[in-house]
Amino acid sequence: AAAASAAAADSDLETPLLIFACSRADYLHRTLEAVLTHHSASKRADGTYFGPLVGSPIIVSQDGTDTGVRGTIEEYAERFEAMGVPLFRMEHEKAKKGKLSGNDAYKALAAHYG
Repeated sequence: AAAASAAAADSDLETPLLIFACSRADYLHRTLEAVLTHHSASKRADGTYFGPLVGSPIIVSQDGTDTGVRGTIEEYAERFEAMGVPLFRMEHEKAKKGKLSGNDAYKALAAHYG
């Protein structure tokens, strides 16, 4: 997680895209496919680009260690890298089950932002 944060901070790309994930690899696949299709670094059918580079780097912040989610992130990291867009994965300890109390919900959400 620290390496991803440091690499993102050192990047000259200024508009990161943060995606939250947990255990739904199918939804993450749909999300990343849509980002890949519509990302400004993608080419249109006529060979031109959509526009200035935004949504870069892409950071997927994952609660837990779901292997399907991890595999999806690794697959798309390669595809985005081929476009020159870095994709980083940050893994966080999964929040405890049950109702969150006090500041627990805030802490769980804040962990995604490093």
